[in-house]
Amino acid sequence: MKFAFTSTILAAACFAGAQSLSTGFEGPSYGLGNTLTGTNGWDSISGANVGVIVNDPVKEGTQAVKLVRSGSDAATYGAYLTHSGWITDPAHPIVTIEWDMNLLDGLVKSEMWGMSAMWGTSNERFTLGVNASNKLTVRNAWIGTVQTNIAVARGVWNHYRMDLNYETDWAGVYLNNNYVGEWKMLRGLNELSNTALFNRGFDANDGAIYDGLSIRGGISVEQPVPEPASMAALGLGAMALIRRRRAAKR
Repeated sequence: MKFAFTSTILAAACFAGAQSLSTGFEGPSYGLGNTLTGTNGWDSISGANVGVIVNDPVKEGTQAVKLVRSGSDAATYGAYLTHSGWITDPAHPIVTIEWDMNLLDGLVKSEMWGMSAMWGTSNERFTLGVNASNKLTVRNAWIGTVQTNIAVARGVWNHYRMDLNYETDWAGVYLNNNYVGEWKMLRGLNELSNTALFNRGFDANDGAIYDGLSIRGGISVEQPVPEPASMAALGLGAMALIRRRRAAKR
């Protein structure tokens, strides 16, 4: 069954102030066996050295970054990259973040592994990832934590993408290039200040490997919009948010 739904698509053209960043955590700028934090602007969320550059497994190229937490790590764990001047305008409000992630198993699984678009170093504008039940999950302080009904396998690579509209404060979510849905972002400045390899967990000892990180800012919006075919897989919480948005547009 298909659900009619309106989203946004990205225009090919970007304005003059558009910025982009991409990394596969390749050498020589990322040395094999080195810690991620302290390299190329990456800093730690929790104050400890986080992440190690590995050569197996990788999605593309020869290297990736592996994060493994222990039960003694802080509840919020990970590494973030600070951006300068990534400010959107009404005509070019979209920032797209996409990456590949391979989830590692553990006796105690984390509440969430994923990626977070941050405002400052503590406010999650929008976070996309996978929870302890291996379900695709989104979260921020506005919507709370929303689990979908989409299962994500561990031990294999999956591709994630979020299209963040800083004008409407809505974020579109994709898994393996399939559109999933839209959720509300936490309100804040029209700016991507930090991008974080994000983990949340208590006494967890699992991990995640990241590769193919791409961040593009200053993208314009085109209308009209195609209707996705994958809405039936959404959880009830997500569907309720979508219905409220559609009702508000009438």
